[in-house]
Parts: sequence; structure tokens; C-alpha cells
Amino acid sequence: MYLCVPMLALTACASMRHEPIVTGVPVVRAALQNSVAAWNRGDLAAHVAIYADSAVLLPATGGRGPAQARGTLERFFLVATDRPVLALDSLELIALGNAQVLVRGQYVLQGGRVYGTPRRGWFTEVWAQTAQGWRIVHEHSS
Repeated sequence: MYLCVPMLALTACASMRHEPIVTGVPVVRAALQNSVAAWNRGDLAAHVAIYADSAVLLPATGGRGPAQARGTLERFFLVATDRPVLALDSLELIALGNAQVLVRGQYVLQGGRVYGTPRRGWFTEVWAQTAQGWRIVHEHSS
């Protein structure tokens, strides 16, 4: 009788195997690549489309979401030759469950009249699965 209890426990544990977590990491990585490509072709609207309307961007410059990002970045888009080329480096994407992804990395701006030499800064983003798809809900960059 005592041997059955451990066997039952092993059977129960074996039947409680968890399904692998399906995350948005590949979707977020693709969205980041599309956003960088949009920047580099001069499409500010497509570049900032990755932000949720309620997204908080720090350091704060007023507003939220795509409107805040647009207001912060539009100076780069006034004259095409002024816009530096954008690249991302040292990217790390970490699933925080099924519906959130943490992204850390560096942005690199080079060229144009604004930055002749590369300018690098670190950023951290929290992405969430929203009704509009995967979007940034919080970003901090320096």
C-alpha cells in the first residue's frame, strides 16, 4: 500500500507537465526590425506605430504613445539629409510570460547632419500584447 502512494504521486506529477510558453519574442523582434527599417527609409509614422497609445516614454517630453514619440523624433525627419541612420545593438529580449516581453539594448545613430560620429544610448522597453497587437507600453532611453 505504501508503494502505491509514491507511484501515484509520480504519475500525477508526470501528467502535470506544462506546455511550453508561447511568447511574443519573435513578433517583437520582427516589429523592432520593421521599425528600424521605417526610420531608415524616412517613415516616421511607421516607426512610431509600435507604441501603444497609452505608452509612457522616459525621459518624458509630454504626451504619451506614438504622439509623444513623434514629437520627440520629428526633428530628425524635417530634412532627409539631417536624419542619421538607426541601428540596434546588444539586443536582449526576455519573455515575461505569454503577453509581455522585456527588451534591452542600445540604439546607434550615425550620419546625417545631426550625428557625424555614432551616438549610442541604452534603452529598455516593456512590450505587451494589446488589442492592436504587440506594442511598447513603457520605454526608457538615455
